[in-house]
Amino acid sequence: MFGDTPPTMTDIHPEEVPTLSDRTTLERIRVFFGQAAGNMFSTVVAGVLIAVVLRLAGVDDGLLMWWFGGLVLASVAVIFYEAWVQGQALQTVATARRLLRWRMVLGAVVALLCGLSVFMLPPGAQHTEAAFLFLIVSTLVTVGTLSYAVVPAYYTMLGLIGMLPMVLYNAHAFVRSGDNFHLMLMVMAVAWLVVVLIKARRVSLTAIEAIALNERLKDAVEEQRRTKEYMSHMAMHDELTGLANRRYFEQVFVRTRSLAEREGSRFGVMSIDLNDFKPVNDRHGHAVGDVLLQTVASRLQKAIRASDFCARVGGDEFALIIDKVNADTDLDGMATKLRGVLGKPFLPLGIAVPTGASVGWALFPSDGNEMAPLLAVADKRMYAEKLALRRAARARARA
Repeated sequence: MFGDTPPTMTDIHPEEVPTLSDRTTLERIRVFFGQAAGNMFSTVVAGVLIAVVLRLAGVDDGLLMWWFGGLVLASVAVIFYEAWVQGQALQTVATARRLLRWRMVLGAVVALLCGLSVFMLPPGAQHTEAAFLFLIVSTLVTVGTLSYAVVPAYYTMLGLIGMLPMVLYNAHAFVRSGDNFHLMLMVMAVAWLVVVLIKARRVSLTAIEAIALNERLKDAVEEQRRTKEYMSHMAMHDELTGLANRRYFEQVFVRTRSLAEREGSRFGVMSIDLNDFKPVNDRHGHAVGDVLLQTVASRLQKAIRASDFCARVGGDEFALIIDKVNADTDLDGMATKLRGVLGKPFLPLGIAVPTGASVGWALFPSDGNEMAPLLAVADKRMYAEKLALRRAARARARA
């Protein structure tokens, strides 16, 4: 019932967390694979158009079949690879980069097949056929480049592999034939590639900055959540011992009482006060006293069940809620256990400090229905025990 431990400062501010740069890179690769879905359809369509142009240009059917089959096979490999990656948990930058590298290899194969198609044109091919190939390949490169703007290395590779064969083919054709048409296509291919890469870079910078901004916003929201959580924790807990404070104890009491009333069950309230705590501070200093209180808190937490609740309600005063007890004897037995636990020697800072604790208890609903009456009964029993100990000590001193 009360076993959950509130977060500490270590939990709230972990030291080993991914850097903003790593998280931005990881998110970029996730976006890349998310945007990649469906892009191979446009590649296959472009492949069909290229095949039609090459067929009209008189390319051998066998060669054309091999080329188109290779393009389809590479495209299908990309589709299956992307589907497989979608099922992977991209949790680390190293894993994401490795998967991205393999995707770039497959993309390079597809782009190379499309780019090299221009070299399949037979000698004497018409200007129209070369122009159509230029339009198809340049459009495909443009679509691919802008679709993968979040990974500059990938779209740059696509542009170069897709358009450089067009540049080289037309440069060779111009040198061989002196036809200015091929010179024009070569210049257009270079200009097209430069313009597309410049435009893609602008889109890329915007997209990457948006991802980085989103990660920074996540950091701000998470920091606000952690701060709120920490402030709430500090408001409900004792700073020295880490136990709940009186306010938290009151809230838990109300919840426990409501549950007990619904279930018809009983629970106990215990009051604990350390014996001779003031002389410890006076004799050994407050540092030893603080360690002693922390030790008491630790022992109390270990002695009770996960369903019970422990709080520090004063200087050396502690209060417990013992969940679901059957009779007075259960609380009496718990009190005896706590006296034994707290009566063991304390060695804070290596100094032997003899001390103990007086324990009182009250049972809900036999001793009261509200917190104040129950604590009053528990305090009464606790102070009666403390008084008996003092009388026994005086009697021993007189003897």
